[in-house]
Amino acid sequence: MNKGSQEKAKGRVLLGLIVLLLVLVSWTWGCSIINGHGTKGFPETGELKALTQAESQGKQPSKLSQATKKKETEEQQAKRHPEKKAGLLTQEAPVQSTTPTTASVGAIAEHSSMQPSSHVRTKPESGNEPAVHVELAFDNADLYEVLDATLYELFKVNYMVDPSLRTKVTFHLTGNYTRAQFINIFNNILQLNNLAIVKGPGNIYKVVRRPASAGVSNAPLRTEAVEGEIGDITRLIRLRYLSAASAAKNIKPFLSKGATTVQDSMTNSIIITDTPDNIAKVASILGALDVPYFKDISWRLFPLREVEAGEIAKDLDKMLKSGGLFKRPGVNEGSFQILPIKTMNAILVVTRWPSILELVEQWAEALDHADESGTNVYVYFVQNGSAAELSDLLKQVFGGTTSKKTTERKTIVKPKTKVGVERISAEVTGEVQIIADETNNAIVIKANNRDYMLIKRVLEKLDIVPRQVLIDVLVAEVSLTGALKYGIEWFLQGHRANYTIQGALDNNVTRAINTPLGSTTGFSLGVYDPISFMRGLITALGSESDVNILSAPSILAIDNKEATIEVGEEVPTVTGQTTSATTGTTITNTIQYRSTGIILKVTPHINSSGLVKMEVSQEVSEKGEFNTALSSYSFLNRKANTTLVAEDGQTIAIGGLMKTNRSTSEAGIPWLRKIPVLGYLFGGIEKETRKTELIILITPHVIKNRAEADAITREFSRKVQGLKELLRRSK
Repeated sequence: MNKGSQEKAKGRVLLGLIVLLLVLVSWTWGCSIINGHGTKGFPETGELKALTQAESQGKQPSKLSQATKKKETEEQQAKRHPEKKAGLLTQEAPVQSTTPTTASVGAIAEHSSMQPSSHVRTKPESGNEPAVHVELAFDNADLYEVLDATLYELFKVNYMVDPSLRTKVTFHLTGNYTRAQFINIFNNILQLNNLAIVKGPGNIYKVVRRPASAGVSNAPLRTEAVEGEIGDITRLIRLRYLSAASAAKNIKPFLSKGATTVQDSMTNSIIITDTPDNIAKVASILGALDVPYFKDISWRLFPLREVEAGEIAKDLDKMLKSGGLFKRPGVNEGSFQILPIKTMNAILVVTRWPSILELVEQWAEALDHADESGTNVYVYFVQNGSAAELSDLLKQVFGGTTSKKTTERKTIVKPKTKVGVERISAEVTGEVQIIADETNNAIVIKANNRDYMLIKRVLEKLDIVPRQVLIDVLVAEVSLTGALKYGIEWFLQGHRANYTIQGALDNNVTRAINTPLGSTTGFSLGVYDPISFMRGLITALGSESDVNILSAPSILAIDNKEATIEVGEEVPTVTGQTTSATTGTTITNTIQYRSTGIILKVTPHINSSGLVKMEVSQEVSEKGEFNTALSSYSFLNRKANTTLVAEDGQTIAIGGLMKTNRSTSEAGIPWLRKIPVLGYLFGGIEKETRKTELIILITPHVIKNRAEADAITREFSRKVQGLKELLRRSK
């Protein structure tokens, strides 16, 4: 190919690139015209992604830089909508399309009425607010990063943050949302993280910790429904038929923690401070309840003793419907309702006719009598406990396997001073036999119906999900050199001002734990965040000396059941020898294996308030020198047996288990240091003394239900990452 042909080919390639660039620019400008706004996305970080999709064309358009297109977009908006200025929100007509409308997340900010300079707020009609496609991903992100990406970048509002907040936020959000929907989601995220946002003077929002109890609120007052407002608001609701006290009691379960409710009996109103989403739900509930219908409704709760509530409810319903009740004027199937309350073994009757309540009371009393003459066999399948244990307990309560009506009567009575015990007034009236079926984990009960109802009520109180405790343990060995030569406790007491461990060390260090070694003492430190405490304490000690983390196990134990962790090896030891009576020589040795390493035994006891009492046995042992005379090893053992009490999530530190190693070695120039008389000039004997202290950190986490178990699992994953860093630093 000659030079002229090459030049022509280059020219054609250049011309093609220019045409392609013009097509891309025209297509991008056309998309901005169709959408009615420029593409404004979130900053593309590792934790935040805002994507713009074009579903109508079935492909992903390229992202435009907000910095380079901002001015061009504002000029285009001013030409098409001269009435839309900064801080003003105007209504948009809905797009008529068969496919969902999608746009960038930045469109939420463009249509938002939360601009700092806003003076006019025009609320769009329901259903006309455009929905945009949102994709957000935060994984253990700092609170300041989340607020900057949402409040400042997205909603364009000024805000202040309580400097004491150090919250990590995790949430993932994907879908099409309007501005109001997104704000409600944002408020719920703050609520889940125990945070609140309140609008203050000058359109400045304050992000604070949500109070644990009701208090004075600075949230803006509203007298009508509000959608899409950031932060908590205060709503005044006037009632016509319901009393303010009754309404406040009924809506309490639907409010968030720390919400404020004030009753005004003079005007029969309630004042509520909470998130807009919760207030909207409460207003909807009160609107449905505050009607004249409830003024004419009568109800009564009938407790039952001998027969199940479900059976009596069915019988009463049949009797009322077949007894000619509907022949009365104005009485139909909707005039009354009978509901069984199984947890209370009672029936609730709701009706518009008070006279029906008296009739139901007479019939319920007549039906609530079990047949005491006949004996039946019942099978109760245990759900959570052990059939053998429960049957033994029932035999003790009801006097063994049998109980005669004329000779034995057992009553379960509530002690006057014991807290958390429910009284079950009951007397066994006939012969009772209780047998445990361990194969099917069931209890076979032979009794009359009345006695079985009593036994079943006791079983339902006992057959509950057992509480569990996840116990985190950190065992570390610290070299006592330099500032630590007198021990860790002395170091922390004398240098407390030089080391700040966030949420960790108490002002008063108490000697709460006595170890079995007479020369050692222990100490106890309360903490709020075990991960911060462990990291802070190990870092403080590591800056002064060498820290070796021996083990960091986590063990899950059931209430009142012992749990054990052993990490180490089995060492054979000679415990006895058999010798021949004739020759006097040893024939056999009796060998027993001994466990060495780190052995942890914990028995937790949980009370009703979540306080954990732990019986702890911690042993750290290692193999010593070999004794040739005994043909066995010696063992170095450090052990702590103690009983301690800790709150849920509190860390207890056990220290004072010290060990001193003395070693002797020869050093010098080989051969020359062994010359008689002159050898000391070329070498000598070195003696080394190394003193270490063992520190044990124990943190219990009470698990009450499945949700807490899932939360503990996530916390455990986070802790593993933190301990990896500690292990790396300790090497």
